[in-house]
Amino acid sequence: MRMAYVMHGKISAFYYWTRRRLRWIVLSACSLGLLISAAPIYAVLASRGEVYTVSSVPAHDVALVFGAGISKGVPTPYLASRLRTAIQLYKQGRVRVLLMSGDNSTARYDEPSAMKKYVVTHGVPASAVVLDYAGFDTYDTCYRARDIFGVKSAVLVSHGYHLPRALLTCNALGVKSVGVSASQPSSSYSKSYLAREVLSLNKAVVQMVLRMKPKILGPKENTVTAALAVWPLTARLPETELIPVGVLDNKLPITPWPIARFSIWPDAFIR
Repeated sequence: MRMAYVMHGKISAFYYWTRRRLRWIVLSACSLGLLISAAPIYAVLASRGEVYTVSSVPAHDVALVFGAGISKGVPTPYLASRLRTAIQLYKQGRVRVLLMSGDNSTARYDEPSAMKKYVVTHGVPASAVVLDYAGFDTYDTCYRARDIFGVKSAVLVSHGYHLPRALLTCNALGVKSVGVSASQPSSSYSKSYLAREVLSLNKAVVQMVLRMKPKILGPKENTVTAALAVWPLTARLPETELIPVGVLDNKLPITPWPIARFSIWPDAFIR
């Protein structure tokens, strides 16, 4: 009888101990969830009204094009759609210089050169393209655009899921920016992109708060200034070379936001 009473007491004590701990675990998990979601929510709200279509974006000197990967030296479909958007911006006179930022961490992986080859093949003068070989992430790209290339304002070219982070980062680092969203290269869209973006946004917040230096900084370059200086000589393209708004090389229509089913962008956000 006494043994049963002791066992009952131990079980009751363990139950109440677990219950108290569980309460703290639940509260901690909820707090962590709120903390993680705060940055994405703020980024989306802060970028409201700063994303345009190709035909409506205010004219800027520079378009900052973010890399999205290459395969066997060729742009991935997502990167190609960003490059087509950049081509449109240039050919329609919305920007004068394309600053291509990507990963060239190894000799066999040269994303910026692949980006340049693509746009030059599609009619953009080589003199209007500037390459940043150390754009390893969004923070590095924005930081280097300001400190290495002297860019003070730009049109950011990326996809809808990435633009809130890009706009938040570049503006926080002193590059006054607006965005243009590239079209989605396929009808499907993975939730993993959004999940990864939430984590990347929190990483970017830490980088901005700590004012971290890019992986590679290096000396200042005047390549953007030089490209702007020769722009009047290269920008007078025949009307027949213009890519009509809404038509891409692969005949996919341009949509304001690349995220279809899982869009975080209400239509009212676009100008």
